[in-house]
Amino acid sequence: MVRAIFLKLLAFFISLIKLCPVQSQDVKFSQYFTSPLTVNPALCGLYNGQYRLMGNYRNQWQEIMYPYTSATFSAETQIHAKISEDDILAVGFNGLTDRSNNGGLRNSSFSGTISFHKSLDMEGISRLGVGLQAAYVSKVVDYSKMTFEPQFTPIGYDISLPTNELSNGFNINYLDYSAGIMYSYLSGDLNIYGGASVSHISRPNENYSGFTSKLPIRYTIHGGASVAIGQLNTLYLSLMHMRTSLSNQTTVGMVYGINFNGLEDNQSNEFLFGTWLRLNDAVVPYLGMKFGKVNAGLSYDITASKVTVANKGMGGIEFSMQVLLERDPDRETIRKLKCKFTMF
Repeated sequence: MVRAIFLKLLAFFISLIKLCPVQSQDVKFSQYFTSPLTVNPALCGLYNGQYRLMGNYRNQWQEIMYPYTSATFSAETQIHAKISEDDILAVGFNGLTDRSNNGGLRNSSFSGTISFHKSLDMEGISRLGVGLQAAYVSKVVDYSKMTFEPQFTPIGYDISLPTNELSNGFNINYLDYSAGIMYSYLSGDLNIYGGASVSHISRPNENYSGFTSKLPIRYTIHGGASVAIGQLNTLYLSLMHMRTSLSNQTTVGMVYGINFNGLEDNQSNEFLFGTWLRLNDAVVPYLGMKFGKVNAGLSYDITASKVTVANKGMGGIEFSMQVLLERDPDRETIRKLKCKFTMF
């Protein structure tokens, strides 16, 4: 039974990949599994613990004059409410910042998320979850951080010279909304999840020096599985596809986890290695270490697209960290999630 489900899931992944060409638009992380609130609001709250802290830092295109840096941090908590022991109600908060061109272009956001996962059986193995998210977004263009043609001299750019621009830049602020749905099957030896989300639902206006453009809606589908190998090791599979009217991106990957202390759940230590592939864009090798409730990962984007010409073959390095906390380790919801679920 387990093998049949696994093969069907793999076939589903392959069929989706064939439909998906690749490009990118919003700020995205190669280790998207450690920035779940930027992928799908319904991912909030489904983890082994009561609290979860996660963060990513990404630096890419180091060979160009002003590289891109992105970072995100999120905090989530499961809420004690008068609901079934197997249901999960959770809230989360996420902050994101993205800088480029020596800080001349800055994008930041702060969002709040609420989700609910309803148990579909008596054992608490299958759940259907929904999530809603509201974000405050700020985008800044600062001309004082940039250089312009009038500042060019025979010996290089002189930033003390006037830019001849009519203003020092501009900023955009607006509210943005997202919603998502997710199904999870957490049986222990085989765990499967899949979901979909819609971002920029209200299609907020972005005004740039008198030019107005509506932000396109972004659709995301994603899924994954963890399969027990032997007594303690685990194989993780994942897939994510994002699409807007302007671009789309597909990422598929596999990670193998080697348990090296013989323990389970949040007491296990695990060495993780694997690779993600963004189709027609990059290959992303990954190394990770899990020490009990703390998980850290390091990845590097090996560019495989035409962007290689601009960035001289240099990709992006990314670091992630996750910390799980439990106020009451014997709480029924946490006990039933243990030994059943690890998200990649």
